Amino acid sequence: MFLSTRRLLLSLPLMLTALAAHANAATLSPQAVIEDSAASLLRAFDQGTVEPHDPARLRTVVEELLDAHVDFPSVAKLVLGKHWRQAENRQRQRFIAEFRSLLVRTYARALAQSERPSLRVLGEDQRRNGRLARVRAEMATSDGGPPLELAYRLRLTDSGWKIIDVNINGFSLVTNYRNYFKRELRSRMLPQLIDRLSELNRRESGGVELAG
Repeated sequence: MFLSTRRLLLSLPLMLTALAAHANAATLSPQAVIEDSAASLLRAFDQGTVEPHDPARLRTVVEELLDAHVDFPSVAKLVLGKHWRQAENRQRQRFIAEFRSLLVRTYARALAQSERPSLRVLGEDQRRNGRLARVRAEMATSDGGPPLELAYRLRLTDSGWKIIDVNINGFSLVTNYRNYFKRELRSRMLPQLIDRLSELNRRESGGVELAG
């Protein structure tokens, strides 16, 4: 397994839902996106849409959620850092595709192990002429401990606000992956790393890994 990001990824369900049903989804504010998504996810849990014992269905749900609400090119650029700037366009596109598959599998596993979430949105900040935003929230923990402090980074695109990172208790999903890929790229070239991702994705494409 590449790295342990379960707690980071467990916060993603609170913002990722089928907002395509909203005719004005592209005009929702960042905070409204998070609040609406949290409500929709709770309905999915209550209606049994999130079913850990049906890996194929769960993967389909996750793919739809992530594809609709994550800016994968921006995330890929952030996690690769200088290696993105040095990469050829074909390598960039391959990395985006394989990294997407990795996130789908990891997120599906985290979602299968999660309980019905509880989120309280605290507010939003916008910056850089309104093109970037941060939404702050708290998520209750199942052990009754202090709530997790969440910060969602979103970027305004032509199709509305898209997620580019999630930070939980000071730990960034993007930074987590960036540090991992940075270490990997000290001993291998980017094409080799992409091939490794591709091999792992092919090997595990038959189902969602439910074990921790």
